Amino acid sequence: MPPRKRRGPSYAGLKIRLHRIRMGWSQVELAGEAGVDKGQLARYEIGSIWEPRRDTLERIAKAVGQPVTEFIEGAGSDIPDNWEIGLLADPSVNDSVKQTVLMLVNATRPKGAKEREA
Repeated sequence: MPPRKRRGPSYAGLKIRLHRIRMGWSQVELAGEAGVDKGQLARYEIGSIWEPRRDTLERIAKAVGQPVTEFIEGAGSDIPDNWEIGLLADPSVNDSVKQTVLMLVNATRPKGAKEREA
């Protein structure tokens, strides 16, 4: 049997990471705020767990101040448009974080929307 192809993070996993970075939190900090295991949170973000359970999503959503629908593809977003512009322009934010934010914003943008560039 051929090895299973990795799919990468789910929409929920990308949104979890996006909000964690937006809040300026590490995985440990978000895990603590949400009452979720740090390893479990990391697996959501990288895609080894494809979809978090609803109760887990609710705890994560509450921790980052978002409705649970924020993490469900097609349900809409409460993130203000262009929130990332200030973060990308901030010289105190390192390039690695900026690249991650661009990847996440582009991965979760509506279909047909133009990709962001640094």
